[in-house]
Amino acid sequence: ERREREQEELEYAKEMSDDEDDF
Repeated sequence: ERREREQEELEYAKEMSDDEDDF
């Protein structure tokens, strides 16, 4: 379970990075 949570956080961070690219 802990690993899945880490993956979700990683995906979330990835989305945030994409948003930063827009700036």
